Amino acid sequence: ALDASSTTPIVTGNVFTANDLALGVSYARNITAKLSVGGSARWIRQKIAELSMTNWSFDLGTMYYTGFKSLRIAVTARNFGPDSRLGGWSEQYQSESDNVRMPFDFRGGIAMDFLDGEGSPHLLTIIAEGDHPNDGTEKFHLGASYSFQKTFFLRCGYKFNYDVQKYTFGVGMVFEAGGIAGSLNYAYADFGVLTQVHMLSLGFSY
Repeated sequence: ALDASSTTPIVTGNVFTANDLALGVSYARNITAKLSVGGSARWIRQKIAELSMTNWSFDLGTMYYTGFKSLRIAVTARNFGPDSRLGGWSEQYQSESDNVRMPFDFRGGIAMDFLDGEGSPHLLTIIAEGDHPNDGTEKFHLGASYSFQKTFFLRCGYKFNYDVQKYTFGVGMVFEAGGIAGSLNYAYADFGVLTQVHMLSLGFSY
């Protein structure tokens, strides 16, 4: 903890926990053979120590296949919702606390497949995306994904206009066992001075 009048650390010996919870529902449908739309609505709760906040938000998105080979365009608007306020402060700090803004962002991206001829075991997808958040500068992403027989995957990407993040790299595979389909994925992200981040995920569907 920090004294409000100085930057001298104060050791309190207190222990606290933090947790987040989001419950939501999503729906999507094809409007035409080339155009699809979808959306999500969610209820959100965040808690840290004696402070908590509840709110709701929703997302909207659309994807359009241009008709030029596999070129498609996607647009999303995420985290529409009202401002909220942390509860649980003392009366002094409660009156001084500001509203918490939902992290709304607007994204647009394009993607296109290559090496996707009929009967080809290879598939290369190139993706470019721009992100305009309400709490920061615009950011841009460039990525590529290669798959062999839709079973083995190699992925890489680069993030532009970030403070520390830049390169990303990943590998993955899908498998089937006992009638259940599964996926195993590994990803690496370069966080600059914050060193490397390694992520591993395992998923199943039936």
